[in-house]
Amino acid sequence: MLVFQLVAGLLLLVGGAELLVRGASAIALRLGVSSLIVSLTLVSIGTSAPEVFVTVQAGVTGRTDLALGNVIGSNVANVGLVIGICGLFRALTAGRRLLRFDLPVVVFMTVLVGVLGYWDGGLSTFDGALLFALFLAYMARTVRTGLLQAQAHGQAMPGQRRGLRGADWLLYGAMFAGGLAGLVLGSRWLVDGASAFALRFGMPESLVGSTIVAIGTSLPEVATSLVATLRNDLGVAIGNAVGSCIANLGLVLGAGCLAAGSMAVPEHLIRNEITVAVLLSVILLLFLTTQGKVIRAEAWMLLLGYITYFVLVTQTGTASPLPIVPALLVAYAVLLALVVRTGLPSPGRRSP
Repeated sequence: MLVFQLVAGLLLLVGGAELLVRGASAIALRLGVSSLIVSLTLVSIGTSAPEVFVTVQAGVTGRTDLALGNVIGSNVANVGLVIGICGLFRALTAGRRLLRFDLPVVVFMTVLVGVLGYWDGGLSTFDGALLFALFLAYMARTVRTGLLQAQAHGQAMPGQRRGLRGADWLLYGAMFAGGLAGLVLGSRWLVDGASAFALRFGMPESLVGSTIVAIGTSLPEVATSLVATLRNDLGVAIGNAVGSCIANLGLVLGAGCLAAGSMAVPEHLIRNEITVAVLLSVILLLFLTTQGKVIRAEAWMLLLGYITYFVLVTQTGTASPLPIVPALLVAYAVLLALVVRTGLPSPGRRSP
């Protein structure tokens, strides 16, 4: 019964997120909003919807360790697992905006969460409001940039919309409502099942949240980015993962703190999961800065880094300092050596 609850919860989350994204995107596009704005806002928020509902549900019921572990673990999975898997199929390129703004925002907000958690031993309602406000500011700038770019390219803007017929409203509204219902029910089943799993096997809830639940709620990002990669829409592939990281830290964690009132941050979460999240984000930024893209060897490094993190954290749990960071640093050094030996572009020089 426990396994059925976990699997059913994951399926409802993934299916609900898919319906939510498709319904919201269809409405937005039919109303004349540019596809750029949809990909920067609705797609990243929609694929982070499972984390929102799981974190708020866990926070309201007092399972703050599970909530925090889910948010940080999902970000580790977004960089290591999602981008790692997608990069195995095609080299992932990134624009200047991602390098100069979006990825630095991910690093800054991750460090900020660690500092706030370490400083007070937890995240207060004020901290949650701050994270939420930063997310709103990020989204406002993103939408504004998208609108300016759309105008520059002569794309259709709001006011030039095609309109929605009654049948369209019913179809897309039903998709949106059905997706929302699936997320609510799936998150409840997943949180309850994960908590029961933790109690049965003696695992801390923060560990379950940062591994099992984090992978489950990251499946929408994996599916969305992988489909975009296979369709050669590489900007959406990497942008979805990075945008979801920002949504997790600002929207998800901010909403979770506001719902729970406050969240205690375990020391091991700062020492292990948050450190790894920062490290993988910086490594991704280095890859994109030095070559302008993530090649297959670098994708393997990100994926192996995530696997290393997953194995070590599940084997040693919350024990004092794990060898995760040194292991990732050594792996990164080895990869750079291989890159140099294979004659690929060296740091500081972009590929043509």
